Amino acid sequence: MSTVVANSVQIFFGCLAFFTSVALPSLTSLAGLIGGIALPITIAYPSFKWIMIKNPTKYGAIWCLNWILGVSGMVLSILVVAGAIWTAVTWDRNSLLQASVSRVLTKLTTLGSRHCI
Repeated sequence: MSTVVANSVQIFFGCLAFFTSVALPSLTSLAGLIGGIALPITIAYPSFKWIMIKNPTKYGAIWCLNWILGVSGMVLSILVVAGAIWTAVTWDRNSLLQASVSRVLTKLTTLGSRHCI
């Protein structure tokens, strides 16, 4: 893959993440998901790109370091996306639970105030 194509892909995904964050500011629950999808651009992709461009000696110290950083970046990205999905799913459930609890408490306080009069 040439450097121009690699840089074009990196710029495209960066612009896509920026456009999504500006166009959909009300969807804060998706912020972690978008960040997790864009995370490999800044962490993993440069390490793999450096290996492809520089062609260091295989299994050398710098080669291993870049592979460790690249794989760690991909694992971190997967964990962030999984956490964002988990948060979005449980947040909806918790907000429904909190809404029903607040309704019950409101009814209890209105019932209690009626009996005190």
